[in-house]
Parts: sequence; C-alpha cells; structure tokens
Amino acid sequence: MKPFARLMSLGVLGMIAVLVLAACGGDDPTPTPTSPPAAPPTATPTTGVSMSPEELAFSELAEKFEQEILPAALKEGTVTWYTCHNSTDQARHIDPFEARYNITVEVVQDAPGSLIERIKAEQAVGRVIADVYNCGGTSARILGWDGGAEQHTVPTAIDPSIEWAGKLLPSTDSKLNTLFGFFVGVIGINTAQVPEDKYPESWWDLVRDPFWEGKLYMGSPFTPGYLPTFMHVWLEDPTLGEEFVKALSDAKPIIIARGGAQQLAAGEIPMFIGTGCNGVYVLYKDAPLACHQPKEGSWSTAFLHSWVKGAPNSNAGLLFIDNVLSKPVQKNLSAGGMSPIRADVPVAISELALDNFFLPIPSTDEHEKAIRELYTWTDQKGYFK
Repeated sequence: MKPFARLMSLGVLGMIAVLVLAACGGDDPTPTPTSPPAAPPTATPTTGVSMSPEELAFSELAEKFEQEILPAALKEGTVTWYTCHNSTDQARHIDPFEARYNITVEVVQDAPGSLIERIKAEQAVGRVIADVYNCGGTSARILGWDGGAEQHTVPTAIDPSIEWAGKLLPSTDSKLNTLFGFFVGVIGINTAQVPEDKYPESWWDLVRDPFWEGKLYMGSPFTPGYLPTFMHVWLEDPTLGEEFVKALSDAKPIIIARGGAQQLAAGEIPMFIGTGCNGVYVLYKDAPLACHQPKEGSWSTAFLHSWVKGAPNSNAGLLFIDNVLSKPVQKNLSAGGMSPIRADVPVAISELALDNFFLPIPSTDEHEKAIRELYTWTDQKGYFK
C-alpha cells in the first residue's frame, strides 16, 4: 500500500468505526460540556463519512502528498540536507527515509552560521543547492525570519490521531519550521574535578562560591547556542535578571565558542555552561561527566527542519521533513539521546525525559526572537568582553 494512502485509509476506517459505535450506543445521558462545542463535522464528497475539521484538513493534505508531492519527489530522486549534525545523527534521519522512498540524501555538514551564510549566498545568485536545513532551534528560525525558508505544513504534523510531547506542536507558529525533538541544555560537570557538594544549587552559586573562581567556562553569548538561551532564562527570572548576567560577566568566564563539550569530556576543563545533557549520556558516556541544572532551570532547545526557499528538489525536501515525524525516525532519535516530539515514542534514555527538568520557558517563535535580540544587547552592554 502506498505511504499516504495507508494513512488515509486507517483514518477513514477509524471514523467509520466511531460512527458504528455511536449508532449502537446505549441511552447513557451525555455529560454537560465544559468547553465550547466543536465545529460540526463535515461529510467528504468522496466517502460520505463525517469528519471533524482537523480530520478533514489532514485527509486533504495527505491526499495531496500522495497524488502530487510523492510522485514529484520520486522523479527528483534526491534531496540535499544542510546540517550541523554528525554522521551518526545523520544516519538516524537518512536510513529510514531512503529505505521507505528509495530517494538519495546528499549531506553538507558544517557549523550553523556557515551553512546559513552558504544558503543565503546560493539564493542571492539563484543557484540554490540546499533543499532542507537543520541544526538547532535558533538558527533554523533565523533562516526563515530572514526570508531563506518557505512556510510549509506536512501531513504527519497535523495527524489528529497523534499526540505530541513537550507542550509544543510540530508546526511552529510561523509555519516556517517543523519541530521534531528536544535537547535539554545544562551545566556540564567533570565529576573527576568537581565534588558533588560543589554543584551549584542556584545559578548565583557560580559567582558567590569561591570554589568556582577561575573555573568558569561557557559557550558564546554572541552566536546561536545554549548560552544565549540561558541568558533569556536568567533575564526573565526576577531572582536572577541582569544583575546575575553582570555578576557572571564580572567573574570573567572563559568563552569557548566551539568544542566546549569535547574539552570537558577530555578533562581539559572542570565545567561548561551550555552543553546538551544528551552529550553526557550518549556522545561522552564513558567520560566522568554529569549534567546539572540549577534550581532556577535552563532551556530545552527545539530541533527544527526548514524547507529552503528555491530548493531544487522541493518535493523530496517536504517528504524528508514529513518523514522525520515518523515512528522509525523518532525511535532512532530517541536512541540517540533526543526527547522525541511524538508522545507515542518513549524516551530511550529515561534520564533525558523532559519531565526530569525544570524548563520555565518554552522554545516558541516569540521567545526565540527575544533570544536573537540578546546577541546585540549583550554586545551593547559590554558584557563578556
């Protein structure tokens, strides 16, 4: 059976079953609704089966993908993915996709800033190579805000039969990205160098406890990454605010723009502010590391795919984005330390479940825009110079 035909047939069968059960139901009284009534169902002209607006939207989009996008994607035969992820993480996306569709995935790997500039340069001369872009949550959004990505919605993202984790939906508010999972940012600690009783209970401990003097290392506050997201959390918390940002700046932490987690795992530094907890349990699982979150919380980065404007293989690109929400890819990503967005896919490493962390601010477009403004704000304030 064809990929999207299966989705639609299962949905229609499920709705028919509901109608049959309703027709055979008993005389139990209907409870008084506590919320406004849903919009009346609509009968589709092809099946005559009544659908809710959500079911109808999914059915129509799935049909479009089946009849238009899929054949065009198969004709394109390839998709080019620009990403910062390593080859192991790439395979978690690519292998199920190529097996399902027999479409080849070409990868260009680099740092997010370099990839964004490359895409912009390609678009400026009208010779776009990238079809899909993905790295962290901030850079993918920036690509869209700067006009480098197209709005899109893929069928799986609006499938009403799927429940989503993380209190966010796959389609972002702007429709410029598709969200597929989460990494939690923390303080990485080398346990061979830092005793457990010195782990900071509060962010303030890093600047008030003499133990940490000369031992502070962190990511760059001037480029996309965990550190600017942490700054947003600090500034939104009245118990921290700009006072804490200034105090941390005055403590003269050493900024490591790239490779901080690797240096931490190698024992070259005792701690690093702004690493993903997944690194502790997956990438550097044999190193003496702990991921630690102070009581005021930190940030969960939402990982996103962008559909590049002017993509030469645009249909294959959309198919690739849709497939990242499939169970096989979500299971692969979970095994790699990511918290999947599908609620029906368990978190493979229980320590990385989002419920284990205090995440006071969701990774929405609104908050990501505020984070982007912090690059300039931090520079203008003269912090961390």
